[in-house]
Amino acid sequence: MPNTSLYEMSPADNVLYFPNNVDVRLCPKNGMSTLKELYRLHRGHDEYIGRSGRLEKVRREGNQFDIPFRKDSFRLAVRRDPIDRFKSACEYIVANRARHIRNGRGNELPPLDMDIEKVITSIENGSVKNNHFYTQSWYMGSPEDYDIVVHISELDRLLVLINEASDLKLPEKSLNIHDNASTMKVYNGLMSEEQIARIHTLYEIDFKRGWCKLDDRI
Repeated sequence: MPNTSLYEMSPADNVLYFPNNVDVRLCPKNGMSTLKELYRLHRGHDEYIGRSGRLEKVRREGNQFDIPFRKDSFRLAVRRDPIDRFKSACEYIVANRARHIRNGRGNELPPLDMDIEKVITSIENGSVKNNHFYTQSWYMGSPEDYDIVVHISELDRLLVLINEASDLKLPEKSLNIHDNASTMKVYNGLMSEEQIARIHTLYEIDFKRGWCKLDDRI
């Protein structure tokens, strides 16, 4: 089976280097596909830049004392409510696992139960592990590390900012990028207060650091 580490993003390479020293940090389920699409359009390539490409750029251009950033870069990131992000991760895994299996990468996305209660339990006891469930803090550190952090609901504004700050000169219609949100909502039912509290505990570090709605920071 393929080595998941070949594809799994890490804090050493989860960055896109835009012109004018603009560094945009990536995190699964935080508008990552939209940001990679913007970068693809800027480069005029057919495919997204992959992990190996990003890692090579960090090795060549990154500040070795502040990996993965470039020296004195303008740093941008996206935050998301951890509860919402958890549900989105579940939906993504369920919707895309079959495709990954067909592509010989089935080990990248674990099977998930259709019952959200059982999914939460499997995350708590460690029987299910996947990078889509890693904390925003692990991927991006602290919001204070960035010049600007926007909520995922403001992603459209971030694309405009990147286009202007990096002088990409992309036409306005090119900025109308839609993330790969799943249309299949397996976990669309309401979660109980107890279930929400358990997810909150799993992502307590994100709520403490501010990778959440500003009013929810603890």
